[in-house]
Amino acid sequence: AGQFREIGADRSVFYVESLTPEKRQMNRVFIQRNLGNETSLFSAEHGYEQIDADTGEHFLVLVNGRRYEGNPGAEGFRVHEYQKASVRLESKEVQARGRRRDSKSTTELMASKEAGDMAELQRRISMPLSVLLLGFLGVLVSRTSPREGRYARLLGAILIYVIYNNMMGVAQSWVQRGVIDPAIGMWWVHGALVATILAMVAHQQGWMRRKRQMV
Repeated sequence: AGQFREIGADRSVFYVESLTPEKRQMNRVFIQRNLGNETSLFSAEHGYEQIDADTGEHFLVLVNGRRYEGNPGAEGFRVHEYQKASVRLESKEVQARGRRRDSKSTTELMASKEAGDMAELQRRISMPLSVLLLGFLGVLVSRTSPREGRYARLLGAILIYVIYNNMMGVAQSWVQRGVIDPAIGMWWVHGALVATILAMVAHQQGWMRRKRQMV
């Protein structure tokens, strides 16, 4: 029996059967470490985390366990018993992340030339614009002739909405990926809906004129 300390970069898999109520000690701990082509397995009755006061490094201290090196039955397979073993926990490198675009102010987006920022700006402008256009569409759909019935145009309106909503998402993605010029951006989708609304208005006006002529 003895004590050893191992430090080195590796890939480890941890398994803990249970924690004490205060969550300071682990029970029945298993660790598999891969060091290049060599694999080692630690098993311990207990374990706890410890921080080196000098370096600030984190260690997992294992108490009353065994370490298995190599493959069982193969040459060089070794088993070590220990009273205490310390295994360093590798800290992950923290990468700085930029601010989310949806958290930026509209002023920042307007001043930016990045495709992603321009796509986000157009999305924000499109939201109230789409509410206005869909409101006009709703008014037109609600005006039906007695022969058509109350729900005659409802299916068509739902289809227009689905296509319009999906195309806005596609257009925003195209702007963000640089597939389409930001000057065209999402505006062509709104333009297509405006053209549809105008066509419906013209159709209804023509129907009303024909109705007056018949009278």
